[in-house]
Amino acid sequence: MGLQRLLGRVRYVFWVWDWFPPLRISLKIYAAVLRFYAKRVDALYALTPAIAAKIGGAAKVAMLGMKRLPCADIDRSASRCILVVGQLRHGQGIEDVLEFMRSHEEYSLSLLGAAAHGFEREIEARIKEWHLEGRVTFPNRFVTQDELSSAAAKCLCGLALYDTGADNFTHYADPGKVKSYLEMGLPVVMTRISDIVPYVEKFKAGEVVDSVSELPAALGRIAASPQTYTEGVRAFTSYFDYDEYYNANFGEME
Repeated sequence: MGLQRLLGRVRYVFWVWDWFPPLRISLKIYAAVLRFYAKRVDALYALTPAIAAKIGGAAKVAMLGMKRLPCADIDRSASRCILVVGQLRHGQGIEDVLEFMRSHEEYSLSLLGAAAHGFEREIEARIKEWHLEGRVTFPNRFVTQDELSSAAAKCLCGLALYDTGADNFTHYADPGKVKSYLEMGLPVVMTRISDIVPYVEKFKAGEVVDSVSELPAALGRIAASPQTYTEGVRAFTSYFDYDEYYNANFGEME
């Protein structure tokens, strides 16, 4: 960095996207290096207020911008299909969702993602034991954006049931999964984690639950008033529209 400053007019902007609780020596080193460079750049941004508080300094907050996708405008108010996207592993409430499916036959479920650490065996065993084969789609692989958009067009909402334990780095993240659902027009049901929660609640773009036990009531509210949540999702994505949002937050760098 110093050599580049000498050779030309270079301004450094540090946009910090990640913070991990420093539970291991490698993460402690990462945190120290991050803070070192945070004090030596021309402009410092953090992805969330939680990260800004950790790195200190004069960090401003700029979260992830969004682009509303064509599938967002499809009417799926009559749907009772639930979407879960991403790597599937313990700590995401998948077991609880399958338990919910067992006792709520009016719903179907799309699990679109690859399972980690052999978790697919547990998922497949529960699907078979509880006779969910006709109502749960589980290809156990990551899908293309076209496949994802096609599936989302048939769904009522998306789930992001993160583990809320103190060691989960999602407390500091702006979860891409949540904004992916919203870009596709789906209201989200998520646990109370991340600085994106106040915006979900403010715009009524979904339901925020304090435990997975609240899932049935949250899904019931969305199913009973889908248009309210559709309007909330539209307001949310308009607020974070990447052109307007980035211009407002990064305008000083022009």
